[in-house]
Amino acid sequence: MQKVILQENARIGIINRGEAALRFIRAVKEYNSLHGTDLKTVAFYIEAEMDAPFVKMADDVLLLSDLAEYPGKQKSPYLDHELMIQGIQKMKCNALWVGWGFVSEDAPFIEKIEALGLSFLGPGSEAMALLGDKIQAKDLAEKADVPILPWSRKAVKDLADAEKISQKIGYPVIVKASNAGGGRGIRFVRTPEELATQFKSAQEETLRITGNDIVFIEALVEKGRHLEVQCLADSHGTVNTFGVRDCSAQRKNQKIIEETPPVGLPETMLKDMEKAAERLITAAEYVGAGTVEYLFDLKRNEYYFMEVNTRLQVEHPITETLYSVDLVKGQIDVARGLKVDLRDRKPNGAVAEVRLNAEDPDRDFSPAPGYVKLFRAPAGPGIRVDSGIEEGSEIPSDFDSMVAKIIAHGPTRPEALARLEQALNSLKINIHNGTTNRAFLLELLSLPQIKQGGIHTGFVEELLETRTAQVHVEKTRAALLAAAVELYLTQFRTDYMNFEEEINRIGRPRTLSDAKGYEIILSNNGNSYKFQVRCVANSSYHINYEGEDLICTYMKGNQESLLIFQEKRYNILMVNRADMLQCEVDGFPVMLESESGGYVKSPSPAIVLSIQAKTGDKVKKGDVLVVLEAMKMEMLVESPADGIVSEICISGGAQITAGQPLVLLDIKDQEQQNEVSGSEPVNFPLESETVEDKTKRILAELDALFRGYDYGESAKGNFQEILNHLDENPGESPKVVSEVLRIMASFCAVEKLFTTIEINSDSYARPVSYQEMLTHYFLRHEEKKKGLPQIFVDDLETCTGFYHKEEATQDEKNRALYRIFQSHGRLSKKLEVLKRIFFSLQNMELTSQDRSRLSVLISQIIELTQTKDLSTADAALFARYKIIDALTVSQMRERQSQAIESMLRELTENGSSKSKISEDMQTIIDSSAEIMDRLCELALSDDDTGRALGMEALGRRMNRDREFITGKLLKSGTYWGYYCESRNLDLDIVHKNITTVIRDSDLCDSLIRDIADLGKHSGIKINCLIISQKPADTDYLNKAPWLTDERVLAFRLGWFCPTESKFYRSYEITAEGWVEQKLYRGFNPLEFRELRVIRLQNFDHKILYKSDTVTLLESTEKSNPKDKRLFALGSFSDPKPEWSNASISRMVMFESVFMDCVYAMRSVQARYKFRLQWNRIILHNRSLQNLKLIQMQEYGQKILPMTHDLGLEKIVVYTRRKRWSEDAIRELELIMSNMSQDQFTMRSRKPQSNNLLTQDLYTSKVVRARQRNMVYPYEFIKMITYAGLPLYKGFPRGDFEEYDIKINSDGTQSPVSVKDRNYGENESNMIFGLIRHPHIDQTTTLERVIILSDPTKDLGSLSEPECRRVIAALDLAEEKDIPVEWLPISSGAKIDMKTGTENLDWTASALKRIINFTQNGGEINIIVPGVNVGAQSYWNAEATMLMHTRGLLIMTDEASMLLTGKRALDFSGSVSGETNLDIGGAEKIMGPNGQSQIRARNLAEAYSILLNHYAYTYKIAGTKHPPRTKTDDPRDRDITKDKYNDFLDQGFKTIGDIFSMEKNPERKKPFDIRQVMESIIDRDAGYFERWQRMKDADTSIIWETRVGGIATGMIGIESRPLNRMGAIPHDGPENWTGGTLFPQSSRKVARGINAFSGRMPLMILANLSGFDGSPESLRNLQLEYGAEIGRAIVNFKGPIAFLVVARYHGGAYVVFSKALNPNLRAAALEGSFASVLGGAPAAAVVFPREVQKETFSDPRIAECVEQLNKKNCSQKEYDELYSSIYNEKQTALGQKFDQIHSVNRAKEVGSIDDIVNPKDIRPYLIQTIEEGMKL
Repeated sequence: MQKVILQENARIGIINRGEAALRFIRAVKEYNSLHGTDLKTVAFYIEAEMDAPFVKMADDVLLLSDLAEYPGKQKSPYLDHELMIQGIQKMKCNALWVGWGFVSEDAPFIEKIEALGLSFLGPGSEAMALLGDKIQAKDLAEKADVPILPWSRKAVKDLADAEKISQKIGYPVIVKASNAGGGRGIRFVRTPEELATQFKSAQEETLRITGNDIVFIEALVEKGRHLEVQCLADSHGTVNTFGVRDCSAQRKNQKIIEETPPVGLPETMLKDMEKAAERLITAAEYVGAGTVEYLFDLKRNEYYFMEVNTRLQVEHPITETLYSVDLVKGQIDVARGLKVDLRDRKPNGAVAEVRLNAEDPDRDFSPAPGYVKLFRAPAGPGIRVDSGIEEGSEIPSDFDSMVAKIIAHGPTRPEALARLEQALNSLKINIHNGTTNRAFLLELLSLPQIKQGGIHTGFVEELLETRTAQVHVEKTRAALLAAAVELYLTQFRTDYMNFEEEINRIGRPRTLSDAKGYEIILSNNGNSYKFQVRCVANSSYHINYEGEDLICTYMKGNQESLLIFQEKRYNILMVNRADMLQCEVDGFPVMLESESGGYVKSPSPAIVLSIQAKTGDKVKKGDVLVVLEAMKMEMLVESPADGIVSEICISGGAQITAGQPLVLLDIKDQEQQNEVSGSEPVNFPLESETVEDKTKRILAELDALFRGYDYGESAKGNFQEILNHLDENPGESPKVVSEVLRIMASFCAVEKLFTTIEINSDSYARPVSYQEMLTHYFLRHEEKKKGLPQIFVDDLETCTGFYHKEEATQDEKNRALYRIFQSHGRLSKKLEVLKRIFFSLQNMELTSQDRSRLSVLISQIIELTQTKDLSTADAALFARYKIIDALTVSQMRERQSQAIESMLRELTENGSSKSKISEDMQTIIDSSAEIMDRLCELALSDDDTGRALGMEALGRRMNRDREFITGKLLKSGTYWGYYCESRNLDLDIVHKNITTVIRDSDLCDSLIRDIADLGKHSGIKINCLIISQKPADTDYLNKAPWLTDERVLAFRLGWFCPTESKFYRSYEITAEGWVEQKLYRGFNPLEFRELRVIRLQNFDHKILYKSDTVTLLESTEKSNPKDKRLFALGSFSDPKPEWSNASISRMVMFESVFMDCVYAMRSVQARYKFRLQWNRIILHNRSLQNLKLIQMQEYGQKILPMTHDLGLEKIVVYTRRKRWSEDAIRELELIMSNMSQDQFTMRSRKPQSNNLLTQDLYTSKVVRARQRNMVYPYEFIKMITYAGLPLYKGFPRGDFEEYDIKINSDGTQSPVSVKDRNYGENESNMIFGLIRHPHIDQTTTLERVIILSDPTKDLGSLSEPECRRVIAALDLAEEKDIPVEWLPISSGAKIDMKTGTENLDWTASALKRIINFTQNGGEINIIVPGVNVGAQSYWNAEATMLMHTRGLLIMTDEASMLLTGKRALDFSGSVSGETNLDIGGAEKIMGPNGQSQIRARNLAEAYSILLNHYAYTYKIAGTKHPPRTKTDDPRDRDITKDKYNDFLDQGFKTIGDIFSMEKNPERKKPFDIRQVMESIIDRDAGYFERWQRMKDADTSIIWETRVGGIATGMIGIESRPLNRMGAIPHDGPENWTGGTLFPQSSRKVARGINAFSGRMPLMILANLSGFDGSPESLRNLQLEYGAEIGRAIVNFKGPIAFLVVARYHGGAYVVFSKALNPNLRAAALEGSFASVLGGAPAAAVVFPREVQKETFSDPRIAECVEQLNKKNCSQKEYDELYSSIYNEKQTALGQKFDQIHSVNRAKEVGSIDDIVNPKDIRPYLIQTIEEGMKL
């Protein structure tokens, strides 16, 4: 049949896919570009390949499933003749290219194509049939003189025929299909016994693939090489041959490696093969590309014709590369009828090719297709890659597994093979659930047989039969580590997803993983490996295996990763293979299995929709087990394997987390995967760890703890390892110190983000906390820092700088935030280690730079921990004292010592026998205790002058607290002493004593007599200081063996040993001899007197700590063993005050002793089950005190926090003072008392001598309250009715009159005064009475009823007595018409065995009284200082949280209001929080929801806030309004002249500019309403803001203030956009828009109006565009809260001044209309606007037809329409003009609307009363409320 010539514009259908189709499409595109033709390619594809590259690149495509005949009758649609012809015709193809495979050698199909008159780019059907029939081809080959093997010379009919022919040829033989290719239909027969089976098998396969069972038999070449010649013949008789290819590397007749030219064959033989091929092609009249295949018999050394492939071969690229030809373009030339003569092309070098297939060599080369997650083809010199895939492609299971052909060309064969190997190594591919044969290819290329060349066709199969599993120990080791990290990251992602979900849902993480790493179990070759993987920093991992840590770096990439282990780098590619994990290490695959324990887990946070299986069910792989819903999408969880359901771990409807177990499966063994292979496990040899490496490792562990990464089992143990390491390697100290300081800096950076710091920012109308901003930052996906205060951004960047660089990805930044939250979550562990760090740093060498850094860090840590963990703050303070201050103290003491040495030298030279003590001697006498050692040394010197001076100085120093009368040096041989007479001025008693210094060798029984013999005095007391190199001999001292002497009344002994603290004992003479006075133990006589230790004689004492300056006593009251306290006593001289701005910043010498007391006391407090309370610090200062009491009070504010939680009753400082007008020096006792939280009072008095009182009933109650971390109510009363200087200057002196109840016989009750009753004698858990303070105007008394809970009884539980007193208190308040203030701490209704529901009834009775009281206008202000539970929380709510209530609810930082406590919630399995504060605290719950109006740091601050509230709102009983106060601010002040801070950049410099016709004519520019409000109020009044921290209520502002001296409630509406915090709902506004009321701001306004009603006038400054109408707002009760405003205005009692300052529109107009309340006077500023709707929206929404009419009537439009009709302008030009003019007309109409609906019109119709000039705002408002108050 005549071939149809291919036309230049032909549409060529491609009956192929993948790489073959793509090869042709590219060739066509090149051909068109080269020859100017217009050939088009048409591809046919199945749905799975719609995104395949060949589909994308083809000129036209057809989805085969769109054809009516689809899917056809064949296995593959490409094999179905009728289906493909239908597609060809549908796509109007007039030519066809088939490539290789499918129908490429299907002569019947080609015959059908020819019959359709289509051009076929290949041989004619006749030639194809001839050569495709192997029998006919052999006949033709024989005729063409082509060597052939002995064969059957015909088709073999049956088995009998086969037996005869095989016997004739001689075994072994081969049975072959006549017209099948690709190695199919072939069977080897080596013996007669095999023939029957193999013959039948060959026939059956041939029938299956060709439709007939024609086979023939020929001699089998057992060891041969597969060689072939590439041919290209044109229709002009030209036959081009291109050398010989060697395709002997095969498996099951499938080629693996091809190369050209063949190695090891003579050139003449290769030429003969080419010529033979040319003869055969010519004889067959063959036109097109084809391949003549030979089998080279290695035994005979001869080649034989095998067959002709009548198509282009898969391996054709190696021929193209060697000869620089393009065979596909050659096919096009031939099809076009052109002469193709390429016989001049010469081979160049050598070329080799491998076939990369998606198959698994470890599973018998089973197909392993899948989704291509990564594909990066290799490149480089001589490399070519032919592939049909790209990243994102799907390798379908429908077709062959070819992925790519990789071709390498080199000048020599070794170089070509080397390039090929390198190309395979550099190839990057990841097939999800699939794999490739790359590793096998690399293994083959590495074999010496392959490198040598000339292998036979059976080589690969023989290799596979004898080959053992390749185990590469190093790469398997790397794979195990990499896989362990990968599985760690998978589990980490689960935890991170749960964290992210909780942040999104509740704004904070409720649960955080322990972050100690994950246990990962892997198996390989039957060996199991258990790892504990910990991430210690970004990409750094410590992997514990069999007790040893393996340190590695793993840099995770999108597809590829990098592992660095033991200084070696490994490229890692992870491929999930369903039940296995394939880890490719530098291209080498290692198969691993992860042990999940049979649990099927949730892939993400979700809700369980349904459970599809039940316990005991047998399931197959892929069966649906559970249906989940996540992100509003259903998600099917399928069984990963066959098995039996052992357990269902969840229930329907449950909220589950990512990674949560759903179902437990008993999984059946699959292919015996879990059988032990018997191979040796891979070991992990440890390299010897250098000192530097160990330093790095252990510091990384410490850093991980502090930065929220994974830490080991023991944080303490890790730090101890560091200390041990330093002991062994002191040279590492600088490195350790530097890193520890950096870690401490990271601690500060992290914890600062979790402080309760609140920032006021221009971007927000309320203070925002750091934690709130941190959550906001996490939730935002774009512009995360936008609007956040710069101070927070700076702190955040400081913190994140410890985790990543600024250019980090968003994912890295979010994960850093997760680590930051993790770090904070382990705060207690960090603090534990931090304390150890502080102690350890004291023993490390620090540079001056280190000390400077440490000083800054300590200050930061103290600030961060004072309210969270005082023990850490103490440790930090102590560290500063020991490391920083101790150096300063040491230097000061050194200077003092040098000065004293100078004085001593001077006194020694001049003598000391002066009648009057010299000034230098007085300085020595007044110096601190540290001088004692030097004076003792001098007193024992060999120099008589020095010895005399030392004795005198010691003697006089021992009596410095008394008036000196006379003194005398005594000496007699061994002993020297100093006799001193002195007078106690208070008692007028003369004391005589001798002070001496001896060595321990001088001790003897006659010691006391010998010393007494020094003088002739009686009634003396001896002070004997013993110098020794040994500790005191307590046994000797307990015996007191000295002889008595009637002259001596007392013997005081001091034992000084350089290695021990100074030891003191005191003895008195009795009839039995010397008896120790134990009260004196530990004190020298001078200390005993100066510190007034005698006052402690009612206690038994035990010394717990002793230094030269501080003694800590555990003291137990003699008659009450339960009264146990701590007394810390210390002495100092010259406190060395440092000044800053006229205030004391520090007193270093004082602080060194004070902190020694604090630390000693705190360290022993930890030993007690319950901390000891009612303790004291008692200090003595010898130097003259010249500071003022107020200065010391200010300094006390700084030091008091250091004593928090020490249980102090008082701090007492004994000192001396000399007034300028007096000569006498007076003793002074400074007392800091009433120490509740950070509140104290300070006073001074003459030192007391009476014994310290023991604990009475009242004190025991105070102690009990303190033990519960609460304030005893009467102590609080003392705090607010103080005597002395208070910590909070705002507290005026107060008065409290206690009340109780009298119950009458009829059950009624009445409140009665019990003002004479002692504090603490209350019988109920509720205390109440009248509290009075002076008003700010100093003429009025603030009288209120105060109610306090007594937590010392049943934690303030509530029953009849308490409820009766609440009712009585409210009765008293109502009777006196005064407010109530309540400080509740209560565990709720009483629960015991005697009472029950009656307690609930009584709480309900009290609740009813609260309701009646508040509904009648009564005010209850509540300060919550602690935990309130149940009924008390309801009382608080009823008193302060409802729309009609007026009072404040103030909560301290430690307060919480709960319905159920945390422990009860946890026990019941309900949702709880980390602490009670997380359930009902002010910061996270009550403040944001607006129920807690004010948040205070502590109780003292809370009470100051309450008094500030009274300063504005308190009204005297019987009056309508609070008293008017005097103001110096003129009533007619022009506020327009006030400066304006224009942070919005609107061009405003003054308040007047906001209302200027020049600068803001349309009143649309945003401005800060707060500055306007501040300009109106009295400049000397200030304001008190309520509900400031209420979340989402930012656009309304509620102030209590004064205007013209009148107490006024002022409400302002924000007139600028405000940033929203946190995630923004999709149906809500991006920002809080100015002039708009949102649900919570509406609620806030309504509450504010109600709070001021009946109490004070109301001013409203309105810039109101209306209520927000978004779906979010309506969902959040916008209508309800907007309506509440209207009701509040209607019900308001008192004058309302309503002033429109800019615009006033919409629904807001209705709820503030003057029609609602006759006392509302409405006014508007000149130039402002008032209407139902603003002009712009009115024009857009109400009047669009008018705008359209005006637009069409514009002459410009008419002209343009005319030009459009004439086609002189385009439709686009017309549309642009129309849009422009429409906008112009719409704007004009809006302006016209605004002009009509001006405030003037509103006044005309009576909607407003007045139009006010901005200059008159203040006087107008004052006049308005004055007139209203007269009504």
